[in-house]
Amino acid sequence: MLVLPIFMALLSGPLPHITNVRINLNSRWSADAGLVLAALSWGFNGNLIKLTVAAFPPLYYLGIRFLLAGVIMTALFWHKILQMPKKAWLWAVWAGAMLFGGFSLQTVGLQYTSPGISAFLTMTSFIFVPIFKALISRELPEGMLVIAVVLEALGMGLLFSGNSFVFGWGEMLTLLSAIMFAVHILVVDKAVRLTGTAALASVQVSVTGCLSLLAALFLEQYPGEFPMISVIAISYGVIFGSIGAYMVQTWAQRLTPPSHAGILLSLEAIFALMFSLFFGMDVLTRNGVMGLALVFLGTLVAEWPLNSKKQGCSRS
Repeated sequence: MLVLPIFMALLSGPLPHITNVRINLNSRWSADAGLVLAALSWGFNGNLIKLTVAAFPPLYYLGIRFLLAGVIMTALFWHKILQMPKKAWLWAVWAGAMLFGGFSLQTVGLQYTSPGISAFLTMTSFIFVPIFKALISRELPEGMLVIAVVLEALGMGLLFSGNSFVFGWGEMLTLLSAIMFAVHILVVDKAVRLTGTAALASVQVSVTGCLSLLAALFLEQYPGEFPMISVIAISYGVIFGSIGAYMVQTWAQRLTPPSHAGILLSLEAIFALMFSLFFGMDVLTRNGVMGLALVFLGTLVAEWPLNSKKQGCSRS
């Protein structure tokens, strides 16, 4: 029930008062709910992508998915895009470039690892966010951040030692994608202060699609056919994974600080693992469960102190 009023708000801006609608779309609660929905969408999408890249080139998948989403969003919000100031354009293009880097590395990596492990490794992007913020501000990291890094290191050790999991190319590419996604979160946090939600989301999605297709033309062979799973995955990715989720994320980051957004978006890993276990793509041992739990706990420890001590609950 929350999705429709959120989408209406994204299309038309602040909603007028409606007697039968009691949801305040400018509230922190609404933003949190939107971020959880985005995490759920991406968690399920990771499993679809895993099935797709087994029979379809990953960069062509990303290019088609994001270009279709970009065309639709541009058609809907072209007037808002044209009103973007020059500085906002620069930040929006940078956000799209970081999104391309993260998605290309993650999607190629999914050819060599499972959706659940991919999601948990991608989730480490949220521990890189406070680390990068500390580097930018030239301040020593907080003690809780050091604890978080230790927890994640222990979690990785349990996950990849004495288990059926192997840290290979897929895992390495996914960790590199986590760094790109961390930069993307920080760039979006800056960009949302300069322009509207619809324009920013449209530009970054379009840039991601263009860069993905350009890379595919040089690095991959054009697919001779489109398997049904690729059609389903592209359709889902366009509607829910790109347009829906990124519109909601960009809108929600106006109302909640990036570290708090990181906590909620990290639920993607939990959802992805649940779907992956359900579809039989992941099998966890006791050490694996403990390792993933420590990785998730480390992310929460890294994010929560920054949210509660340094940042407010709303944006100007």
